[in-house]
This record gives sequence, C-alpha cells and structure tokens, in this order.
Amino acid sequence: FDPDVVGLIELDHFHDFFEPALHKAGYEGIFIPKLGAPGLYYGYYSDGLGLFWKKDVFSMKQNASKYLVDSSGRTNRPAAIVTLEHLATSACVTVGTVHLKAKEGKPQEDDRSLVIQNLLQCLGELHEGGSAPHTILMGDFNTDPFDVPKHTAQAVPAVLASRHPPLTSAYPLPLSAEDGAWTTWKKRGDNESKHVIDYIFHSSMLQCMGTLQPPEDVTPERLPSLEYPSDHISMMAAFNFAAVPATSP
Repeated sequence: FDPDVVGLIELDHFHDFFEPALHKAGYEGIFIPKLGAPGLYYGYYSDGLGLFWKKDVFSMKQNASKYLVDSSGRTNRPAAIVTLEHLATSACVTVGTVHLKAKEGKPQEDDRSLVIQNLLQCLGELHEGGSAPHTILMGDFNTDPFDVPKHTAQAVPAVLASRHPPLTSAYPLPLSAEDGAWTTWKKRGDNESKHVIDYIFHSSMLQCMGTLQPPEDVTPERLPSLEYPSDHISMMAAFNFAAVPATSP
C-alpha cells in the first residue's frame, strides 16, 4: 500500500519512532495526544491521534486540531484536523480523525454523539469558510451504525445527517449485526465480538474509487494475531477530486 494520507489512532512513540520513520518514507505529520491518558498515571507517555501526508503530494495549509467537549463538560477529547492542498491540482481537503468513547450503553453513546456533533461543527466551519471544499472524516467511533440492545445509535446517524458538508460512508454500512461486515473481531474469554465500529466518511465532491476489504484468513483466535497486530483492521479508500461547482459572484 502507498497511501497519500494516513490516520493513526491510539498512536504512541510519535516523536521517537513514527515521525522520523515516516519522514524517511516521504511523509509529514501532526500528533495530538490524549489528555489524562491512563499511561500518564504510571509515569509513561500518552497515546493520541496522528495524521500524516506525503510531502510530494500535499502541503498543509492549516492545522485546526483541537480538544472537544465531552459529556463530562471537560474539553479533553482530541480531534486531529488538517487542511491539505493537493500540489498537482491545488484542490484543498480537510481531513479529520477522532477516537470516541468505548463500550455500549446510553451514557457512552450520548458522549460519542456530543463529541461528534462538536467535531462536525468544526468541520462545517472550515467547509463554509471556504478553506476546503472537500472533507474526509475517519476514526474509531467504538459504536455500531445501528441500534443495539443497550442504546439507540446516535453518533453515526449524526454524521450521516450532517449538511455542512453532507457526508457519506466510503464503505457500505451494515443495517444489523447479521450483516457480517466488520472492522474489529476479537475474543475476550468466552465472549466473541464482531462489529463495524471504524469508519471513513467523505463529502460528495470526492469520488470514492474503491476500498480495502477485510482479510479472509482470520485465525480462530481472531484479532490481534501474528498476522494482524491490532484488534482493528486497516481501512483504506481511494478518492478522486471531482470538479467543485463555481459560485455566483
């Protein structure tokens, strides 16, 4: 794989590994750490979010990364947001990534919905401000796109209801657990879970040309495994810039 833009979640060792390693491969990137990450309480570092882009394909016009308000009222949920200019066409795209609260239940889904709505407002302001006509939102939402017994889906429906800009999923979204689609598949003791909880959304003027499909050779132990070191699979989408309609003077 040779992606032009890479989003990483639960990223650590940014400064002493990922940034210098990806720099040698032709990438630049930004990092926004979690606030109050568990590792900090034990004298270690914080994980967070990273966005990288190929230096010979994109240049960064704006770093709009910020911390969003969650249901506790604290401004501590990181969102990595950059506006990139495509060097070959001068087209601009805002790319955002986020990692939402885990676990099923109404309080958790309320938190995810609040953070997403705050993030959508940020992306909408960048879109309406004219800094970039194209938008990509990706991340680990930690929630299904449909209702589950413990809560009514809010976070993913909030993205799909966005109008500034309208966003759609690069991957087909399952309508129920029986669909069989997945981005995470793991066993914890006797419990096995298989869900779509990771997403790539894009604005309508980006044409999705294809997506990377999940592996077929998952071991009986599921993920992580020797072949796949995370309990989430990598996701990838290829996009073309469509022409942006001219505005009236």
